[in-house]
Amino acid sequence: EPVKCVQGQQGRVTQIDEDGDALIDFGAHSSFQWVTSYKFVNLRILHMNDRQGSSVSAKEHAHTDFAKFTVKELKDTIRKHGASYTDCFSKGDLISRAREASDIARS
Repeated sequence: EPVKCVQGQQGRVTQIDEDGDALIDFGAHSSFQWVTSYKFVNLRILHMNDRQGSSVSAKEHAHTDFAKFTVKELKDTIRKHGASYTDCFSKGDLISRAREASDIARS
C-alpha cells in the first residue's frame, strides 16, 4: 500500500525494475515502497559515506522518460520547474517543454 514520505526521510534502493522504477526500503514504513522513475525528481542520492549531504540530484543519474508521463504529470513537472505550458497544445509539446524545463533546472 502506498504511503506518504516526508522530506528528509532516508531510504536504501533495493531493486530497480525493467522500467527504471526503484523499490526502496525507507525503514520507517512496514513495507518497501516502489517509487516510479518520474518521481525521482523528488529524491536525492546520498553517497554511502556521506549521509549528511554532498548529495547529487537523482535526475542527474536517471534519464526521465517523459513520454510515459500523463498530461497532468507533465504539467506538474513543468510547473515545478517554474516554466509555463500555456502555449503547449499537444502531449508532444508538453513532453518537449518538460525536457527543456528539466534541463534548465539541472544546469
